[in-house]
Amino acid sequence: MTNSKPVINADVSELELAPITEAAPHETIVPFYNVTGLNLVGPVTIDAPEPVQVSLTPEGPFSSSVQIPPSKGRVLSTKVFVRLQSSSPPKRYERVGILISSDSAQNLTVWVSGTVLRSVSPKDELHARVKAFAEISREINTIFSEFVRPYVAGLLIDEEINYRICLA
Repeated sequence: MTNSKPVINADVSELELAPITEAAPHETIVPFYNVTGLNLVGPVTIDAPEPVQVSLTPEGPFSSSVQIPPSKGRVLSTKVFVRLQSSSPPKRYERVGILISSDSAQNLTVWVSGTVLRSVSPKDELHARVKAFAEISREINTIFSEFVRPYVAGLLIDEEINYRICLA
């Protein structure tokens, strides 16, 4: 006797997404997982809560839900592409559950984790670099004051040549 109970499967239970920057274009390599189904009486539905989005193609469109229609009760291995919305608040998202369901089949969850990084404007980046340069300059001045000036001061007194080195 053949088991005619509807069954859906995913080839992963967890997926780690590469960090993205808020409001930035998405990377060209989009992570995915595969879904299959047997003895199905309806489509396989993939529901992703915010900030996760899903698509059946790497180019999109991405949305909160996609459906995979069965053919003769089957869904052959189908890629489900996953990304975080770049408009999401910058933070770490841990184990956001993507629900995979189909009529009369046991539901599955694929857990997604990822990070949305804070966007840095060119002005902010320049400010950070100037601040870092100022800090390095202070450190160099400290090193010079503590180690080099006393050595140079000892060289200032040379009675025979009578050199004077002026330090600013």
